[in-house]
Amino acid sequence: MTYVRTSFLLMLFSLCLSDGIACAADPPRTEVAADYSYVRGDAANGQGLNLNGADVSLSFHVASAFSLVGDVGSNRTGNISGSGLGVTISTFMAGPRMSLDPPGRFQPSVQLLLGAARASGSIFSAIGSTTGFAVAPGLRLDYTLSSHISLRLLEADYRFSTYRQDDNDHEKSVRLGAGIVGRF
Repeated sequence: MTYVRTSFLLMLFSLCLSDGIACAADPPRTEVAADYSYVRGDAANGQGLNLNGADVSLSFHVASAFSLVGDVGSNRTGNISGSGLGVTISTFMAGPRMSLDPPGRFQPSVQLLLGAARASGSIFSAIGSTTGFAVAPGLRLDYTLSSHISLRLLEADYRFSTYRQDDNDHEKSVRLGAGIVGRF
């Protein structure tokens, strides 16, 4: 874990140094983001789930305000309702993003991600891991620190998934997150 943390900090430091050296003629066309995420989801028993995890996204600028985004995330919780059982929900999604370009350092954007959600863990021991369709409309608010580094102040999505649970085949959740963004 220390190796991963050290590598991440060295990469971040390198990005900050390269910002002063980078050519200002071409605007950044690729964005890489790493976010902490909190998911509040519903459970088959009617109670809510609180999951913590991370998301990584990669986006490519296509035209004017539009980008294509790929997002992978994983969130986990343990000891659901005191049962000692846990669940991990992983998502693999992609879709379009529209960024607004207001004057100043704040950069809002909206996106619609489509893909797959996979639920696994000890809570699914009776039915096994399950995968289904996922859709997640959402918004982002970034704060620009430099031309290549931003802070993701808010990431908010409403996610609907169709993986199988004990008594139904859908799950609704809200994902909130924050992190760091690198633009190249």
